Amino acid sequence: MRKSVCLNPEEIFHVHTWRCGHAGEEREEEYIKAAIRLGAKQITFTDHAPFPGDLFRGRMKMEELPEYEDTLWELRAKYQGKIQVRIGLEAEYLPGFQAYYEKLKEDEGIEYLLLGQHFYELAPGEYSFSKKGLSGRADGIVRAELEGVESGYFSGIAHPDRSYRYLKPGEQADIGIVKELINAAAEYHIPLEKNISSMEANWYYPEIFWKYCTDDYLVGLDAHSVSEMMRRYHYSAFFDGVN
Repeated sequence: MRKSVCLNPEEIFHVHTWRCGHAGEEREEEYIKAAIRLGAKQITFTDHAPFPGDLFRGRMKMEELPEYEDTLWELRAKYQGKIQVRIGLEAEYLPGFQAYYEKLKEDEGIEYLLLGQHFYELAPGEYSFSKKGLSGRADGIVRAELEGVESGYFSGIAHPDRSYRYLKPGEQADIGIVKELINAAAEYHIPLEKNISSMEANWYYPEIFWKYCTDDYLVGLDAHSVSEMMRRYHYSAFFDGVN
Protein backbone atom coordinates (compact mmCIF):
# COMPACT_ATOMS: atom_id res chain seq x y z
CA MET A 1 0.00 0.00 0.00
CA ARG A 2 1.42 3.36 -1.01
CA LYS A 3 1.50 6.27 1.34
CA SER A 4 0.51 9.72 0.09
CA VAL A 5 2.30 12.76 1.42
CA CYS A 6 2.01 16.53 1.25
CA LEU A 7 4.73 19.02 1.96
CA ASN A 8 2.67 19.52 5.11
CA PRO A 9 0.16 16.85 6.23
CA GLU A 10 -2.54 19.49 6.70
CA GLU A 11 -1.77 21.45 3.54
CA ILE A 12 -4.14 22.45 0.78
CA PHE A 13 -1.82 22.29 -2.21
CA HIS A 14 -2.36 23.47 -5.81
CA VAL A 15 -5.02 26.18 -5.77
CA HIS A 16 -5.87 28.49 -8.69
CA THR A 17 -7.58 31.88 -8.72
CA TRP A 18 -10.07 33.81 -10.83
CA ARG A 19 -7.23 35.41 -12.79
CA CYS A 20 -6.65 32.34 -14.98
CA GLY A 21 -10.02 32.83 -16.68
CA HIS A 22 -11.27 29.26 -16.22
CA ALA A 23 -11.80 29.29 -12.46
CA GLY A 24 -14.60 30.46 -10.19
CA GLU A 25 -15.07 34.13 -9.41
CA GLU A 26 -14.26 33.79 -5.70
CA ARG A 27 -11.37 35.93 -4.52
CA GLU A 28 -8.30 34.58 -2.76
CA GLU A 29 -9.54 35.49 0.70
CA GLU A 30 -12.56 33.23 0.26
CA TYR A 31 -10.27 30.27 -0.39
CA ILE A 32 -8.25 31.12 2.70
CA LYS A 33 -11.30 31.44 4.94
CA ALA A 34 -12.64 28.11 3.66
CA ALA A 35 -9.26 26.47 4.24
CA ILE A 36 -9.28 27.66 7.85
CA ARG A 37 -12.79 26.23 8.31
CA LEU A 38 -11.53 22.91 6.96
CA GLY A 39 -8.79 22.88 9.59
CA ALA A 40 -5.91 23.20 7.13
CA LYS A 41 -2.68 24.68 8.44
CA GLN A 42 -1.28 25.73 5.06
CA ILE A 43 -2.61 26.69 1.63
CA THR A 44 -0.43 26.94 -1.47
CA PHE A 45 -1.65 29.03 -4.39
CA THR A 46 -0.20 28.01 -7.75
CA ASP A 47 -2.13 29.94 -10.37
CA HIS A 48 -1.16 29.54 -14.03
CA ALA A 49 1.91 31.64 -14.77
CA PRO A 50 1.79 34.31 -17.45
CA PHE A 51 4.55 34.45 -20.05
CA PRO A 52 6.11 37.49 -21.71
CA GLY A 53 4.04 38.63 -24.64
CA ASP A 54 0.90 36.96 -23.24
CA LEU A 55 1.19 34.27 -25.89
CA PHE A 56 -0.83 31.57 -24.15
CA ARG A 57 -4.44 31.32 -23.03
CA GLY A 58 -5.85 30.09 -19.73
CA ARG A 59 -3.74 32.27 -17.45
CA MET A 60 -3.38 35.76 -16.06
CA LYS A 61 -1.77 38.53 -18.09
CA MET A 62 1.80 39.59 -17.36
CA GLU A 63 0.52 42.92 -16.06
CA GLU A 64 -1.56 41.06 -13.45
CA LEU A 65 1.34 39.20 -11.87
CA PRO A 66 2.40 41.98 -9.46
CA GLU A 67 -1.15 42.32 -8.14
CA TYR A 68 -1.41 38.53 -7.73
CA GLU A 69 1.71 38.57 -5.60
CA ASP A 70 0.74 41.68 -3.63
CA THR A 71 -2.76 40.38 -2.87
CA LEU A 72 -1.50 37.08 -1.53
CA TRP A 73 1.29 38.64 0.52
CA GLU A 74 -1.23 41.00 2.12
CA LEU A 75 -3.51 38.07 2.92
CA ARG A 76 -0.56 36.09 4.23
CA ALA A 77 0.10 38.87 6.75
CA LYS A 78 -3.59 39.25 7.60
CA TYR A 79 -4.03 35.56 8.43
CA GLN A 80 -0.67 34.98 10.06
CA GLY A 81 -1.12 32.71 13.05
CA LYS A 82 -4.30 31.17 11.60
CA ILE A 83 -2.94 29.59 8.42
CA GLN A 84 0.27 29.69 6.42
CA VAL A 85 -0.24 31.11 2.92
CA ARG A 86 2.34 30.18 0.27
CA ILE A 87 2.56 32.04 -3.02
CA GLY A 88 3.47 30.09 -6.13
CA LEU A 89 2.87 29.66 -9.85
CA GLU A 90 2.22 26.69 -12.11
CA ALA A 91 4.20 26.99 -15.33
CA GLU A 92 5.23 24.98 -18.36
CA TYR A 93 8.91 24.50 -19.13
CA LEU A 94 9.64 26.15 -22.49
CA PRO A 95 13.36 26.44 -23.38
CA GLY A 96 12.85 29.73 -25.19
CA PHE A 97 12.00 31.51 -21.93
CA GLN A 98 15.19 30.95 -19.92
CA ALA A 99 15.53 34.63 -19.03
CA TYR A 100 11.98 34.65 -17.70
CA TYR A 101 12.57 31.62 -15.47
CA GLU A 102 15.66 33.32 -14.09
CA LYS A 103 13.55 36.38 -13.33
CA LEU A 104 10.93 34.26 -11.55
CA LYS A 105 13.67 32.52 -9.61
CA GLU A 106 14.91 35.89 -8.36
CA ASP A 107 11.39 37.19 -7.62
CA GLU A 108 11.07 37.20 -3.84
CA GLY A 109 7.29 37.40 -4.19
CA ILE A 110 7.12 33.89 -5.65
CA GLU A 111 7.97 31.09 -3.23
CA TYR A 112 7.10 28.01 -5.24
CA LEU A 113 7.26 27.17 -8.95
CA LEU A 114 5.23 24.11 -9.93
CA LEU A 115 5.91 22.44 -13.28
CA GLY A 116 2.60 21.96 -15.10
CA GLN A 117 3.35 20.84 -18.65
CA HIS A 118 0.18 21.32 -20.72
CA PHE A 119 2.08 21.67 -24.02
CA TYR A 120 5.69 21.87 -25.17
CA GLU A 121 8.00 23.82 -27.45
CA LEU A 122 8.68 22.32 -30.88
CA ALA A 123 11.01 25.11 -32.01
CA PRO A 124 11.48 28.75 -30.95
CA GLY A 125 8.03 30.32 -31.15
CA GLU A 126 6.34 27.04 -32.19
CA TYR A 127 4.31 24.95 -29.73
CA SER A 128 2.63 21.56 -29.76
CA PHE A 129 -0.90 22.93 -29.41
CA SER A 130 -0.56 24.58 -32.83
CA LYS A 131 -0.10 21.23 -34.60
CA LYS A 132 -3.42 19.43 -34.92
CA GLY A 133 -3.00 15.69 -35.24
CA LEU A 134 0.58 15.79 -33.92
CA SER A 135 1.86 12.27 -33.22
CA GLY A 136 3.87 11.48 -30.11
CA ARG A 137 2.36 14.37 -28.19
CA ALA A 138 2.10 12.44 -24.91
CA ASP A 139 5.78 11.47 -24.93
CA GLY A 140 6.70 15.00 -26.02
CA ILE A 141 5.11 16.42 -22.89
CA VAL A 142 6.97 13.91 -20.70
CA ARG A 143 10.28 14.85 -22.37
CA ALA A 144 9.53 18.50 -21.66
CA GLU A 145 8.80 17.61 -18.03
CA LEU A 146 12.17 15.86 -17.86
CA GLU A 147 13.88 18.97 -19.23
CA GLY A 148 11.99 21.05 -16.68
CA VAL A 149 13.21 18.87 -13.83
CA GLU A 150 16.80 19.11 -15.06
CA SER A 151 16.53 22.90 -15.43
CA GLY A 152 16.50 23.35 -11.66
CA TYR A 153 13.73 25.96 -11.74
CA PHE A 154 10.87 23.87 -10.35
CA SER A 155 10.01 22.49 -6.91
CA GLY A 156 7.27 20.02 -7.87
CA ILE A 157 5.60 18.42 -10.90
CA ALA A 158 1.84 18.77 -11.34
CA HIS A 159 -0.14 15.89 -12.88
CA PRO A 160 2.95 14.26 -14.46
CA ASP A 161 0.82 11.48 -15.99
CA ARG A 162 -1.88 13.67 -17.54
CA SER A 163 -0.09 13.78 -20.89
CA TYR A 164 -1.30 10.26 -21.61
CA ARG A 165 -4.78 11.50 -22.36
CA TYR A 166 -3.21 12.52 -25.70
CA LEU A 167 -2.27 8.96 -26.66
CA LYS A 168 -3.84 8.19 -30.02
CA PRO A 169 -5.31 4.79 -30.91
CA GLY A 170 -2.40 2.51 -31.66
CA GLU A 171 0.21 4.70 -29.94
CA GLN A 172 2.25 3.24 -27.10
CA ALA A 173 3.75 5.23 -24.26
CA ASP A 174 7.54 5.32 -24.17
CA ILE A 175 8.11 3.70 -20.78
CA GLY A 176 11.81 4.51 -21.02
CA ILE A 177 11.15 8.27 -20.88
CA VAL A 178 8.63 7.69 -18.07
CA LYS A 179 11.34 6.01 -16.00
CA GLU A 180 13.84 8.74 -16.88
CA LEU A 181 11.44 11.38 -15.56
CA ILE A 182 10.72 9.45 -12.37
CA ASN A 183 14.42 8.84 -11.71
CA ALA A 184 15.35 12.46 -12.43
CA ALA A 185 12.63 13.74 -10.10
CA ALA A 186 14.01 11.50 -7.35
CA GLU A 187 17.58 12.65 -8.05
CA TYR A 188 16.59 16.32 -7.89
CA HIS A 189 14.28 15.75 -4.89
CA ILE A 190 11.27 17.08 -6.81
CA PRO A 191 7.98 15.48 -5.72
CA LEU A 192 5.50 14.13 -8.24
CA GLU A 193 1.89 15.13 -7.75
CA LYS A 194 -1.07 12.78 -7.71
CA ASN A 195 -3.70 15.17 -8.96
CA ILE A 196 -7.25 14.86 -7.64
CA SER A 197 -8.65 16.74 -10.64
CA SER A 198 -7.05 14.19 -12.97
CA MET A 199 -8.60 11.37 -10.98
CA GLU A 200 -12.04 12.96 -11.24
CA ALA A 201 -11.64 13.42 -15.01
CA ASN A 202 -10.29 9.89 -15.53
CA TRP A 203 -6.90 11.26 -16.61
CA TYR A 204 -5.04 9.05 -14.15
CA TYR A 205 -2.68 6.38 -15.48
CA PRO A 206 -1.42 3.91 -12.86
CA GLU A 207 -0.32 1.25 -15.36
CA ILE A 208 1.58 3.61 -17.65
CA PHE A 209 3.08 5.85 -14.98
CA TRP A 210 2.46 5.39 -11.28
CA LYS A 211 3.42 1.74 -10.93
CA TYR A 212 7.01 2.78 -11.68
CA CYS A 213 7.11 5.44 -8.94
CA THR A 214 8.40 5.33 -5.40
CA ASP A 215 6.03 5.01 -2.46
CA ASP A 216 5.78 8.70 -1.60
CA TYR A 217 4.20 11.44 -3.64
CA LEU A 218 2.49 14.79 -3.34
CA VAL A 219 -1.30 15.19 -3.31
CA GLY A 220 -2.59 18.19 -5.28
CA LEU A 221 -6.18 19.38 -5.34
CA ASP A 222 -5.86 21.48 -8.53
CA ALA A 223 -8.83 23.50 -7.26
CA HIS A 224 -10.37 26.14 -9.50
CA SER A 225 -13.18 27.07 -7.09
CA VAL A 226 -13.82 27.05 -3.36
CA SER A 227 -16.29 24.20 -3.73
CA GLU A 228 -13.72 22.11 -5.62
CA MET A 229 -11.15 22.82 -2.94
CA MET A 230 -13.47 21.74 -0.15
CA ARG A 231 -14.68 18.60 -1.91
CA ARG A 232 -11.21 17.50 -2.94
CA TYR A 233 -9.73 18.20 0.49
CA HIS A 234 -12.29 15.89 2.05
CA TYR A 235 -11.80 13.35 -0.72
CA SER A 236 -8.03 13.23 -0.37
CA ALA A 237 -7.91 13.82 3.38
CA PHE A 238 -4.50 13.02 2.60
CA PHE A 239 -5.49 9.47 1.80
CA ASP A 240 -3.56 6.22 1.86
CA GLY A 241 -3.85 3.39 -0.58
CA VAL A 242 -4.29 5.08 -3.96
CA ASN A 243 -2.69 2.76 -6.50
